[in-house]
Amino acid sequence: MKKEILVFLGIGVIFSYLIMNFAKSTKVRDDSIGSGTEYDEGLDSEKLKTEYVVKDALGDPTLDFSNAPMNAAKAVWRASDIRKNMLNYFPKFNLMKDYVHNRLLPSPFRKALLNKIEDVEDKYLTGKISSEEAISRLKHF
Repeated sequence: MKKEILVFLGIGVIFSYLIMNFAKSTKVRDDSIGSGTEYDEGLDSEKLKTEYVVKDALGDPTLDFSNAPMNAAKAVWRASDIRKNMLNYFPKFNLMKDYVHNRLLPSPFRKALLNKIEDVEDKYLTGKISSEEAISRLKHF
């Protein structure tokens, strides 16, 4: 009887391990979707990150796109943690806009991003797009 229980527990542990690893791998793949690397193959995003990421007075990362071309700004934005953190505020669009104001220095890219957030906000709040569509539009900007 004890041997059967141990075999049953062993199978349960192995099954749980397999399920947990599968869940982790799907999360990693989901987070990588829309990272922007497929759109900007010719740009080295790691090099661009070091060029456009500056630290503010508190040591927090801030993006400075004031002299950046739009395609380089988009490549860095799509690969940045700042973008991921901004998306965590969804559907609180006012917090998303405040976060962008605090983490991006004034630039044409920041203005375009804020316009995009307002456009998505209007369409989302009027019911023209779903929450999934709104997040997708913000992710792929």
